[in-house]
Amino acid sequence: MPLCQSCKNISPLKFKYHKEECVLIEKSAKFIDDPIKTHKRAKEVYSYLSPLRFLLKAEQSPDLFKLDDKLEERSNTIIHFFALAHVVKPLIKTLDLKDRFTVEQIQVPG
Repeated sequence: MPLCQSCKNISPLKFKYHKEECVLIEKSAKFIDDPIKTHKRAKEVYSYLSPLRFLLKAEQSPDLFKLDDKLEERSNTIIHFFALAHVVKPLIKTLDLKDRFTVEQIQVPG
């Protein structure tokens, strides 16, 4: 993936999380069949990369899931629908994280 061309230059502290997110993305059936080879193609990953990083960190620090997500305030807004389409759906379906995180957990950072 173009995002990972310089993995070896990442500090060991950051690499711990970077490696896990890379493995999830690389194992995705979608990207095995249609690999990400250009930055333009990688754009779709950017919309859920930060929420994915949050979720991976929150597994180690579950109190992060208690952050105020403002879900009720975001309900039925364009932000809510964008998050469902570009964050929740790809994390659940593309990266197959449905057994690892709930929709509610994914929406905390979304």
